[in-house]
Amino acid sequence: MSFTTTFVVAAALAAVNTPSPTPKTPSARSVTLSLVETGGKAPRSQVKVSLPVGGELEAWVQGGEDRRYCRASVDPVGRADDLRIEIGCGSSNQASPNLRLKAQRPLPLGHQVVLGEIQRADGRTVEVRAKLQ
Repeated sequence: MSFTTTFVVAAALAAVNTPSPTPKTPSARSVTLSLVETGGKAPRSQVKVSLPVGGELEAWVQGGEDRRYCRASVDPVGRADDLRIEIGCGSSNQASPNLRLKAQRPLPLGHQVVLGEIQRADGRTVEVRAKLQ
């Protein structure tokens, strides 16, 4: 019984004295986020924003006939390809955007990944895609 108790204490002390791992940032890498609208009666539209890993972006972007205010951030967490991605777009720069997505996942280098999809009542579909470059 004392062996188990000693082991638990030693493991607890090791956890206290072990520095936490720092997320590895892919050097000179960026992420392209795409908002792709399809379906319904309107033509297909696409908005793309690119930002470095560890970066933030705020910008007015034109997508189809709509002008949108978008905020995006990409942060490394854990392994080198594991990223936390946030994007929000709306018709103004107000606090609550019309579209908001938060995701955390590995992104394979050079491959586009669908992070989320929204089916709108008017028959349009909005996909949020990400590609690590």
